[in-house]
Amino acid sequence: MRCRTLMSGSSGNAVYFESEKTRLLIDAGKSGIQISTALSNYCQIQGSQLDALLVTHAHMDHIAGIGVLSRRFKLPVYATEGAWLEMTPIIGLIPPHLKYVFKANDHLSIGDLVIETFETAHDASESIGCVVTDAKSRIGLLTDTGVFTDQMALLMFKLDGIIIEANHDINLLRKSRYPEFLKKRILGSEGHLSNDDAAKILISIICDRTTQIILAHLSEENNTKELALEAVNQILPELAKNSKFSLSVAPRHEASPWILV
Repeated sequence: MRCRTLMSGSSGNAVYFESEKTRLLIDAGKSGIQISTALSNYCQIQGSQLDALLVTHAHMDHIAGIGVLSRRFKLPVYATEGAWLEMTPIIGLIPPHLKYVFKANDHLSIGDLVIETFETAHDASESIGCVVTDAKSRIGLLTDTGVFTDQMALLMFKLDGIIIEANHDINLLRKSRYPEFLKKRILGSEGHLSNDDAAKILISIICDRTTQIILAHLSEENNTKELALEAVNQILPELAKNSKFSLSVAPRHEASPWILV
């Protein structure tokens, strides 16, 4: 199995997973044309070759292209009931035979992939994170959550690859031009993980089989690649010496390195 982010951040998010038999796109936060171009440029496939779309939550930077892609390429869309209620007025109607509803904490089978979902703490209805497995390897995807819960920890174990949010540097955010209500939202329990949060979470979930970690969903104004990497490297130095994982940052407008497991 392999995966990569195609874009990452408040301007748009999409993560592509590919196994021997299945091609899955999780989120599509830019236009259908932009997503299709990214798939062609970075994954060497056409949108019509996807097997399914899965939505983590109904914020625009995760759903902007969902409706167009589904209708154009006749792709099934998987989302929680809460996400469907929020996003349908935005993405338009999806034909009933392409609409799949699941509950947070469900395990989904799409081709030869199993997606283990879990609730995230975000200001969107029934938002989720997930672990994607092909029976041989496991990749965890955790973004858009204000806290890391025991339930998340129970599922995010024995991961070969990790994509985790490192949204902001707390000091930059507090000093930023953002209005106070927005700062409180981001820092709150239904907001976003900071660089320090990501580092602390990684300590608890990295294991001997973890080979690649990607820091994702960085704020354009309240973070930098250097700050995110520094925060994680400061907390994980001893662990890094004894492990063989690579650490990188998901670009905002381009694809990340492949996670190959």
